[in-house]
Amino acid sequence: LTFKATTATTYLRLYGHTANGTATVDNVSVRPADPDRSVNNKGLAVHGTLTKSPVATGSELVAYSGWSAANTLELSDASHLNVGTGDIYGYGWVKTLDTYGTFFSSAYPSVDEGMYFSINPDSKLYFRAGATVVNAQDYPNLISNTWTFVAVVRKSGVAHIYADGREIFSGSCAGDIQQSKLQFGVRPYDGGQNLAGSLALWRIGAGAPTANQIRKIYEDERRLFEPGAACTLSGSSDAVTALAHDPVTDLLHVGT
Repeated sequence: LTFKATTATTYLRLYGHTANGTATVDNVSVRPADPDRSVNNKGLAVHGTLTKSPVATGSELVAYSGWSAANTLELSDASHLNVGTGDIYGYGWVKTLDTYGTFFSSAYPSVDEGMYFSINPDSKLYFRAGATVVNAQDYPNLISNTWTFVAVVRKSGVAHIYADGREIFSGSCAGDIQQSKLQFGVRPYDGGQNLAGSLALWRIGAGAPTANQIRKIYEDERRLFEPGAACTLSGSSDAVTALAHDPVTDLLHVGT
């Protein structure tokens, strides 16, 4: 489970409560969590040490890097993503430093029961759901060391793969997805395939955004990866009380 401490000191207590008997508790761990900004509020536990750095000079948006078997973000209970053969999506931003690696993986307890989205050895986007695979092998490589918005949307048994808001490939992908936990930047069940690069603004969920929605997400977010981009609310409140759009600079001003 996840919780947010509301005071400087917080105590966690474990109780065994029974009239007659013995209770044993072991393997207890408490980890900092990267917050989930969606309504689901399922924060990702930080395993090991990851690097957080601005996505561009002066940017308020940060990205994660330094992925390995010991260094990852993990959701230990991803059962809400057990969609079977239903619709599912995953999208976010990646800056690769190599031609090989995994964006996210949930293939537990075996490869044929989860899913993963990755770059294969020749830099092509690759999605696996259950026992079926879609590989965008006939399309241009991602540009190394450049931020790219990538997405996969499986709808009605067909997986659609996007790069920078444009669909580059689609194919049959009706595999059964039954998973227990979700990890970012790694795919440990088959010996590694850790991402040599950075990840930012990743979202995964049940359902199927349309091609127009994927395009709009890309267009709305790409400016956050420019130098000096402002995207956070300052002060003690996050309640937005005023908005103003400047048609000359195309900037949105937000007041709290």
